[in-house]
Amino acid sequence: MIIALWDIETGTLVDEYRSETAALTAVYQVVQTHGERYAETFALVRDDGVHAPRTISAGSDLVARARQSHDQSQRDRLASAR
Repeated sequence: MIIALWDIETGTLVDEYRSETAALTAVYQVVQTHGERYAETFALVRDDGVHAPRTISAGSDLVARARQSHDQSQRDRLASAR
């Protein structure tokens, strides 16, 4: 299975990831580097090679998911450090 990051304005493939977590981390990094508006042009698509590709999240919803994933990762790190 591949998680693909697409630019929905240009219709181009930005990158592919082995997990949704890795893709969300990349989107979070884009938000930190280029801002939310830039990242809102992206969509995450799941492609298992068997079924039709399915959009996981896009636009502002994707940015929110990336932030939530980052925040959860930070909480998990803090909890494991105790």
